[in-house]
Amino acid sequence: MNAIEPKTPETSRGMQMRNAPIRVLLIGGSSLFRTGLRALLENSHGLEVAAHAADPAAGLQQTDGVAPHIVLLDVDEAPDAALRTLQHLRNRVPAAKVLILATDCDPGLSRRMMRAGVHGVVSKDSSAARLLTVIRRVHEGEPWVDGATHSQDVSDATSSPSDREVRPERARIASLTPREREVIALMARGSNNKAIAADMNISDNTVRHHLTSIFGKLGVPDRLGLVIYAFRHRLVAQQV
Repeated sequence: MNAIEPKTPETSRGMQMRNAPIRVLLIGGSSLFRTGLRALLENSHGLEVAAHAADPAAGLQQTDGVAPHIVLLDVDEAPDAALRTLQHLRNRVPAAKVLILATDCDPGLSRRMMRAGVHGVVSKDSSAARLLTVIRRVHEGEPWVDGATHSQDVSDATSSPSDREVRPERARIASLTPREREVIALMARGSNNKAIAADMNISDNTVRHHLTSIFGKLGVPDRLGLVIYAFRHRLVAQQV
């Protein structure tokens, strides 16, 4: 009979990480709005409001002891201040993914935020279920495609590069296999790994291998970077 291998501290930590809730930091917005948002998140399985702050400066101070997975940043009162906050967040908690909350998802604002590195721009008119879906999918590493406007925002924000920029990319793009291009097209449409695997009749693990290969070939860091790259270099149609 084989002996049962005891759990090591490393194994225990790994299990804890898989079972740990998604830590969310709320920054900005009215007190009433934050209270409602906290109630929604704290009553949702797998989510936890690690901290909240009324303004960006206070929110940045919270990051030291919180290490959030997701930052929900309200930009309605001061979009320019939010952009500065975003830069500070990237320096202080580079692993955190930032979602912008805005009443009016103005295309110009969306483009500026995406260029600054946010992982999604979410309308405050979204349903509670939609917001929870966004949080979970972004935490899994997917960029958020917000309905009909987002694909246009991506393509506008990353408009066609100059000829000088295109030339070095031709070899990168030419190195993609047909299957890798199919993965890119499905991902840009908003599909997660499981959906891509089902559509292509392959395993989740194979999808991950494809993505790793694509990231390396194109020199992009993550799924959001890949979506932006794909629209910028016309690897996918503008409306997907």
